[in-house]
Amino acid sequence: MKFSIIIPVYNAENSIDKSIQCIISQQYTDWELVLIDDGSTDNSWQSIEKYVGINQNIKGYRQLNAGAGAARNHGISKTTGDYIVFLDSDDYVDKDYLSKVYNTITLDNSDVIFISVIRETSYGKVIEIQDITRHSKRTKEQLMRMQMTGKIPWGCVRKVVRADLIKSNNLMLGDIRVGEEIFFSFSVLFHAKKISFQPEAIYHYVMNDKSLTSNDTINNSLEVYNFLYESLNDFDLYNTYSETVRSFSFTIIVVMINVLCKNNKNIFIINKQSKALINNLKPHLTGKIDKYALDWKVKALIPLIRSGFPAPIILLSYFLTIAKKIKGVFV
Repeated sequence: MKFSIIIPVYNAENSIDKSIQCIISQQYTDWELVLIDDGSTDNSWQSIEKYVGINQNIKGYRQLNAGAGAARNHGISKTTGDYIVFLDSDDYVDKDYLSKVYNTITLDNSDVIFISVIRETSYGKVIEIQDITRHSKRTKEQLMRMQMTGKIPWGCVRKVVRADLIKSNNLMLGDIRVGEEIFFSFSVLFHAKKISFQPEAIYHYVMNDKSLTSNDTINNSLEVYNFLYESLNDFDLYNTYSETVRSFSFTIIVVMINVLCKNNKNIFIINKQSKALINNLKPHLTGKIDKYALDWKVKALIPLIRSGFPAPIILLSYFLTIAKKIKGVFV
């Protein structure tokens, strides 16, 4: 069994060596690494070239800057392996990552394997472990819906996928700049016959300024929502999943209010922006929703969101942020 690891690279000269090295040092050795330079303006391509020249299992390609989705699509087209692994250029995996995923695949004959993630700082301090195995008893339908709302994170790095499932169904990532994985992740589950869960967290998701909030804006969030809505419509699936899509609008509002609170200390500006976001999504906030697919924290705030009165949510977000800082002093 051969693994194809795809890494989209954009201005990652300070981290790409570590990402490449974590693959080179894998205990399981039947792999190829496909690196797509997405129009970097730093020395990322020079770093890639260095490895391509000395290891025949490493391939490097360049493209004009088009975003991570386009880079991953480019990477998929260049793969020859049986399973596709997604790795971000800031991140790394344990040296037994491929060995453990291989064992899970051979045990279950999996189409999709969920990967739990260790979120950590660039200095290696663990922020949290996102344990996706706690959802292993869910049905495929439940997993699809929970992923659509973000109760289960939809990012590509959180799953390994059989290559033929992607290619035979012509599955592609979206051409939006943020959240490009949302419909792709839904689609791989939709077409999967067997879904498995890697029992240990073996992927290290490194948090930095880019991955925290700089790419999270109201316009981006609305674009993600519209992309999911339109993609489901294109495949005549919206009526089936309309309640879950409406639920996703509540998740977007809660997440974005939290981001606004982190990025701005003026509560009046935050309140104004939050109301504008709610008004933008107002047509999607009425009607029946899929509460089962929502995180409990979002469910608790539904009445406030529907009332168009975000101030209590803003105050709660501030309180929780302060509480985390205080806790950090004593930990």
